[in-house]
Amino acid sequence: MQTQQSDEASKEAERLKINIANTEKNKKYRNNWSDFISATTNEGSYSRLGGISGLEILVTNETEYLLDEVEVQVGYVKANGEYFKTETVSVFNVPANSAKSQNAPDSDRGTSVDMTIMGITSKKMHFCYAPGNWGNNSEDPYFCK
Repeated sequence: MQTQQSDEASKEAERLKINIANTEKNKKYRNNWSDFISATTNEGSYSRLGGISGLEILVTNETEYLLDEVEVQVGYVKANGEYFKTETVSVFNVPANSAKSQNAPDSDRGTSVDMTIMGITSKKMHFCYAPGNWGNNSEDPYFCK
């Protein structure tokens, strides 16, 4: 009887140790997300007179977790540096340690694009990122359930 209780206590201690390690790893990913998650584009087709087509947004996920959704704001920039328009492109279900692309809308104006990640959600990592939207926990502001 005593060894059974000892085995159970040992297993519980090991589970607790693993849980603490996972919590710290997830917190590191959340608080340093820009080191692990990025968005880039392919070259697309640029018209000499202005206009962009065939643009793809590539989201790279260097975490151990699925990203449920990544929202990327794409700004179509005119030759004079002003924005012609912005569009939001959502990339869903980006696998762990992988990348996934999504087509961006074509634009009849613009000579270049710039991008900003506007939101990231990962249920498995308990991660919710949106600029200016921080939780109450200053040590782990992007934690969510």
